[in-house]
Formats: sequence, C-alpha cells, structure tokens
Amino acid sequence: MLADEYRDVLSPQSSLDIIPIEWLHLTMQGIGFVDQVPQPEVDAIVEAARVRCAALSPMKLSIGMPHVDSESIQIAVQPAEPVRQLRSAIRAAIADVWGDDRVPEAAEPYNPHMSLAYINAPGPGAPLVQMLDDAPQITADALVASCQLIVLNRDEGMYVWEPYATITLGG
Repeated sequence: MLADEYRDVLSPQSSLDIIPIEWLHLTMQGIGFVDQVPQPEVDAIVEAARVRCAALSPMKLSIGMPHVDSESIQIAVQPAEPVRQLRSAIRAAIADVWGDDRVPEAAEPYNPHMSLAYINAPGPGAPLVQMLDDAPQITADALVASCQLIVLNRDEGMYVWEPYATITLGG
C-alpha cells in the first residue's frame, strides 16, 4: 500500500506523528461541534447530502507525490475537480438546511489531499523536503464511491473519528 511505503520513509523522523492506516482521509467540510449542532439538524444535513451526492459519480483518483505543508506531510490527489465537486455538494447540503450564510469554513482555499503525517515540532522544512525528494516516487489509484459524516476528535495529536452516516456517490 502506498501509505505503508511512505510510512517507512517518514517513521524515523521524530518531528512527525505518522497517521495510522485507519485514520487516513480526504478532509471535506466541517459542520460544527457535537454539543453545538442539534441531532435533527445533523440528520437533515445528511439527508440533503444524500440527495446531492446521488448526482455525483464515484471518483477515480490517483494518489501520490507527497509534499511538506506547514502542518503535515500531504499526498496530492488528482484529479482534484471531482473532490472539489463532492465538497461543493456537501457545502450545498449544509446550506439547504441552514442557509448559505451559516455554512461553516470558507469555501476557499481548499486543497484536496490526504495527510500522511502531522508535524509535531517547529523546525526547518528543508530536511523533510529532502527526505521526500530522496524517497521512491510511487502512486496508487483509488475508487471513492462514498463519503462519511463523522464525529471527529483530535486525541494525542491525531484526528480520530466514529462514522455517523455513510453517503453513497451516484445513488
């Protein structure tokens, strides 16, 4: 698996918290804190997202070519446009329930990516960039046929979650 290959390269770096396989993800869109969003509203957003995502096709993505970001080691996702369309559909579902002015988070900038590791200490980025430049350049293909609404926590430097609802792309 692509993440395992890069995990071998990244794991010797003490400045990185490597993301376990089960927590790899494409970040889409937040809704709000669990204690601040009533469950009936969450359920209405899920249903609106089901309707909007039924119009989208499953996405064939190529994943590869990691790079250093200010907070993480990320892998580019190509083509980006289907991921952007999915995020737009989710944002529109939130607007269906709450109105355009209550959709959290700015629409842009949005950079579709999968994070491999979080940077846990300040320091120069050049050694990390060089490490990735020296690593084998591998890619993988993925078919994304669904997305999940999750209950998210950040424990011990890592995002972890429980699925709340799974939404199929293409109905």
